[in-house]
Amino acid sequence: MGARLTSYPFDDSDGKELRERLAAMYFTRPPIITFMKTAGLKPQNVDLEDAQSIWDQALDQAATSGRLGELLEVVKDDNESVDVRPLIDRLIARFGLDSPASEASIDVYELALLSPTRSFIGRPRLRTSLKEFENERGARVIVLRDEQGCDHVGRTHSWYYINEIGQRRRIFDSYRFDLTDWSGTLQGPRDVMAEICGQLGWQLPALDTSAQPPTVVRLLVAHFKALGRTLTRRTCLVFDHYTEKTADEWARALVMGIAKAANDGEAGNVCVVLLEVDARLTADLARDAIPEDLGSARMEDLEHFFAAAAAAHGLEIAPGHMPLLVAKVLGAPPHPDELPLRTVGPRAAQVAAGVFGRTP
Repeated sequence: MGARLTSYPFDDSDGKELRERLAAMYFTRPPIITFMKTAGLKPQNVDLEDAQSIWDQALDQAATSGRLGELLEVVKDDNESVDVRPLIDRLIARFGLDSPASEASIDVYELALLSPTRSFIGRPRLRTSLKEFENERGARVIVLRDEQGCDHVGRTHSWYYINEIGQRRRIFDSYRFDLTDWSGTLQGPRDVMAEICGQLGWQLPALDTSAQPPTVVRLLVAHFKALGRTLTRRTCLVFDHYTEKTADEWARALVMGIAKAANDGEAGNVCVVLLEVDARLTADLARDAIPEDLGSARMEDLEHFFAAAAAAHGLEIAPGHMPLLVAKVLGAPPHPDELPLRTVGPRAAQVAAGVFGRTP
């Protein structure tokens, strides 16, 4: 096994050949962005010009962040990459880019520590519900309900987990459409579709400017269905904070139309998570969508978090040590029944990362 890379080997014969062949095979923006996001990279940090320069920056970003092996494995999984797979395998073997063996043994849905400063505590039903998205006959819509008046951190907490499962673990591509901080005029259906097309690299449809809102929504849903059927990977769209204060009734109708299309199997590989959308569910959605209550985290959730963080490294927490870990987060007892994720989450992540190390 060769030395680990800190930059992409552009001067290496195999490295140079792979770069050139990837640029020739994937020369449009959408697939490259998908590869990067699936490998946990940040396409927004790449100057998206011609394919050659995109691949130069994508490969180097992957190498410098320690994710080159993941990016190459993602490319290998694509149906069009058959001709370059032997070259990819050779590069992976020469430079020791294999993914850690321990990752294969981890139940990704039980992930606890998402990063040294970000945890995922609680939400047992959401963990189970997301598995449905892998099942060809599984549910396609999850609706998160806030019946206890939780603040925005509860929804954001769920988004980070969804994104981790989808993007970094290569189970599905995830995109978030979040109006939490929107303070302008109410978003309309054209605004919603423009953001969807922008993030997914689609062409925004041209509609008659005189068309009435119901017609606009109907045509945009039809356009979405057609484009959704072109997606080759499972794709999860997460809509957050589409309320009466951020989006008009027709924008919210479009979001529900997209959710209905996913639920009815009319949008190909699309799945939808509604974190907060003020609109009545159709009868079919009310029957088929998976409800998930946000609620609050409790002491048992924090203890389960530490146990899962330890298990990710093949460790068990010794008897009597759990109270010590809890005390590092909450201080000395007595402790509250409900734990504020905004403060408890980051602190728990820091403690777990310090004790057990980062999640593989």
